[in-house]
Amino acid sequence: MEGVTTISVITRITYLLFLFLILAVFVERSAEVFMSIVKYADLKAGGYRVWNKMADRLKKRLDRLYRNQGRDTEDKKLLFKWILWRFVSEKPYTGGKEIVAARSVRTHYYRIISRVFAFVLSLIFSIWVYRKFKLDLVEILAQVGNLNQSLSANAPPWLKILITAGIMTAGSEPMHQLFVRIENIGKSKKK
Repeated sequence: MEGVTTISVITRITYLLFLFLILAVFVERSAEVFMSIVKYADLKAGGYRVWNKMADRLKKRLDRLYRNQGRDTEDKKLLFKWILWRFVSEKPYTGGKEIVAARSVRTHYYRIISRVFAFVLSLIFSIWVYRKFKLDLVEILAQVGNLNQSLSANAPPWLKILITAGIMTAGSEPMHQLFVRIENIGKSKKK
């Protein structure tokens, strides 16, 4: 490897990480547009009926499970209650009964749909980058961290592609939070 300097290696790795950063931004923005289309279609199709039915079924199931949880320790009850009532909105008033809100159920399903879409899009990009450039984030991160190259060399390509897609999907979430904050700052300055 004559002619390869530390600067050229750092530059190459920086360019590659920048490529994956751009792809993560594209995945985040594409997921945002996709979710806007899904929400619009849900609104036009009268999806509130579906979400209300789902909330009612979930409430009945959670009530049944909560009644049948037994008389164990208080810690177990608190954990079980936290797991079961994740779809529950806040209490309507102090001392009020917790209610399952269709809005909360819809929000959780939208989050799942968004993440699945982002992962599929990241997987498509990961496959494209791997086929076009023979690159994946596992190899790049192993080079950056001076880690043992055996993981990068011994892992099958499909595993490296899945890991790359997972990292890009996970990276799109902080991008989304950053863009939401920037949009909120812009909205508050306009007021």
